[in-house]
Amino acid sequence: MQLPPADLHWFAEQLTETATMILEAWRQREPDTALLLPSSKELQPALERLIGVLEGQHRLENRSSAESASASQSMEIDRLGENGLQMLSALFGLAGELGLDHLNEQLERLALSLALWTARHYGVLDTLELVVNAVARIANDTPESAALKEIFLVMSEILDASATSRPNIAYQDMLDNPRDLLLLNRAIVATRALSPELMELAFTDVAEQLPDAAPGFFREGMAQLQIQNFPADVGSVIERFHGDYPASATIH
Repeated sequence: MQLPPADLHWFAEQLTETATMILEAWRQREPDTALLLPSSKELQPALERLIGVLEGQHRLENRSSAESASASQSMEIDRLGENGLQMLSALFGLAGELGLDHLNEQLERLALSLALWTARHYGVLDTLELVVNAVARIANDTPESAALKEIFLVMSEILDASATSRPNIAYQDMLDNPRDLLLLNRAIVATRALSPELMELAFTDVAEQLPDAAPGFFREGMAQLQIQNFPADVGSVIERFHGDYPASATIH
């Protein structure tokens, strides 16, 4: 599975198509709307406004670099990205209520596309659930080392554009925080890519940003080292970090 393009024109086209399917299913539903999200009635006009703004921004990006830079500042990139991600989360919830689970992957890919565009335009990301799901899904379907390294770089872009992790969170609680989960997933991707250099970067970030979670994570790495046939240089990185952050010292 390929990474989606960080392109507003592609995003707007795909969003229109996906949202149309969801809203059409909503219209055809029985009169009993008890299961619908409270914001469903406002969703379509909000989508139309968002798509209009995205298409306008795409046109601005195709003008001269000076015009584009000035326009980007005035468009409040982080607000545009965050509004879009929240809209996708609402669509994701509505699709679930309507039994359209087959659209989950597409909505996640749209979230990743918009998050990458936002990050590359120096915006700030906050709503990350669908983004983290998307990149994890793509990584899980990717066996090639070179492609995993590319995914690692994408994960790094998202992390750099998002709020910092919470300190002192146990490893078992990482699933409750998308950014923390992304930080751990990036370390797993670096290991699967068999890249000691990327592992050093990712493991160090885990140790520094998630100090209470790090011992449990490195302990699991040691368990995988016993099962899988990792190259010696990959295994040595896992062993060193496990030795520096022993699980028995902090797991409780």
